[in-house]
Amino acid sequence: MTAAAPKTAKRPTGAKVGKYTLTEVLGKGGYGDVHLGVARGAPKVAVKILNARASRDEDTVTRFKREADTGQRLEHPSIVRIVEVGSSRGRHYIVMELMPGGSLRQLLERPDVPAADMVGVLAEVASALAFAHAQGVVHRDIKPENVLLTKAGRAKVADFGLARAADQSSLTTEGRILGTAVYMSPEQVRGQRATAASDVYSVGIMIYEAVTGGLPFTADSQLGYLYQHAEVEPPRPVVRAGYPASLGTLALACLAKDPAERPSMAEIAWRLRRATRVRPRAVRVLRIAIPVLVLLCVLAIAMPWLLDPLCREWVGAAPFRLARRGAQAAHAAVFPGSADKAGADKPGADKAGADKPGADKAGADKAGADKPGADKPGTRPRDRR
Repeated sequence: MTAAAPKTAKRPTGAKVGKYTLTEVLGKGGYGDVHLGVARGAPKVAVKILNARASRDEDTVTRFKREADTGQRLEHPSIVRIVEVGSSRGRHYIVMELMPGGSLRQLLERPDVPAADMVGVLAEVASALAFAHAQGVVHRDIKPENVLLTKAGRAKVADFGLARAADQSSLTTEGRILGTAVYMSPEQVRGQRATAASDVYSVGIMIYEAVTGGLPFTADSQLGYLYQHAEVEPPRPVVRAGYPASLGTLALACLAKDPAERPSMAEIAWRLRRATRVRPRAVRVLRIAIPVLVLLCVLAIAMPWLLDPLCREWVGAAPFRLARRGAQAAHAAVFPGSADKAGADKPGADKAGADKPGADKAGADKAGADKPGADKPGTRPRDRR
């Protein structure tokens, strides 16, 4: 049973559980129903209530209490928060935060979900399970229906009813397999003890489903799925456009038959978060090119003469001449009074006025005018006796 709100509301019940009034049914399951609960001055919640038949089954009540206990101990942003636990008239109930965004199952069925959003949801799931594993808790029933979404699209793991702590006994009995066949690990199929690696296998199937659009195994019955999980190697995934190819490799690593060969959940969370930061090639090029261009502009402003070799007479010189003028103007603005010094210190620089065409040499004229015996302009030479 999950606490995802359906698109169509059902008939209100009007019953009360604790301080909450049950207004509508959000979902139905074999063990009970999930209701929308409201109370004055409190946010809306989801209330999960065991039905009368399930309340008489010892194993079901044990799992229900285990879910409540585990949910209260695991405080994590990506795990559904348990608000209250109790019983009313012999019926056990759990009050949890409301998740109005649906489930991961609905997200997987939508073809228009951006790859970054889907990978982000999977990263949040892996992060929550890595936290649970660090606390010694194994979920044992990871599937898209047990991943609920907030209104903003954030993922939270729910339904720890089959979860088992390291110091608790297993609820699996001989001839009875607990879990969902489509997402069950090979060791669970063989009746072996479920570990953190079993959750890794289930997450691997969800990753495979997200990046390819289909399951690694198909069968007409639960028995067919169980056989393939235990005996058949998954086909190499054909990753859809928009998803990094590395996620196909990650999915196959998670689906290793040997639990010891699978990555840890913490590693999966890290690799998924890293995949969400992958940028298109054009963006990666720009991230390198922009700092380089900025550095070149700074150098050109600090030392405009570096552009001189590019300003000589050739086809593409005009833009560089404009760039040099701009760099010189910027240099003069940033370094006032340094333009003349820069020009004087430039190797091979000619003195001002030396290259003016047709320039008169004032020093030479003055020297000739002061020379003894030189004729002044406009005077007649003296007659010699």
